[in-house]
Amino acid sequence: MNWQGSAADSTGSNLRSIRQCVFSPAIFTDRADRSDVMPAYLGELGQAFTLTLLANESMPKTAMWGERAMLDWPLTMALHWPSAEIPKLMYILGKARDYQSDVLAEYKERSLQLLCEAGQTNSLVAQLAPLVWKMFGMQDEFQAHMRNLPSDTSPTYTTWLDRVGE
Repeated sequence: MNWQGSAADSTGSNLRSIRQCVFSPAIFTDRADRSDVMPAYLGELGQAFTLTLLANESMPKTAMWGERAMLDWPLTMALHWPSAEIPKLMYILGKARDYQSDVLAEYKERSLQLLCEAGQTNSLVAQLAPLVWKMFGMQDEFQAHMRNLPSDTSPTYTTWLDRVGE
């Protein structure tokens, strides 16, 4: 099964794109039976919502059960559907850092492997490498990236990097 979509900035005019990306079956690029993918995808959305509640301190950590399963879910989807961008984004942009997960360090190797594979396939997900480096305390990699930016780097990207570096 192959499905793709794109993440968009929810603060701008891309809100409509986000709704289509998250809620529309149009995220699937092939004509295969989408019923195989939808339960996994909807399950991940529910788990992501739970982690968001935790990150926003709307529920205590003690109320969460199966944290590793919740963190593994989008990674498993990304590995099962390697050409799909949404599970990769859901995994990379997960909330574990936001709620200071005790198990986050366990995901470093798998996260770096996912980024490596994303870079090999020219996936947009590879551009999130600075976020992952920062998440895992990889300051040397982050600083080297900042020093080696091309002169024509987009101001939007450099602003994002500054925010990531905070």
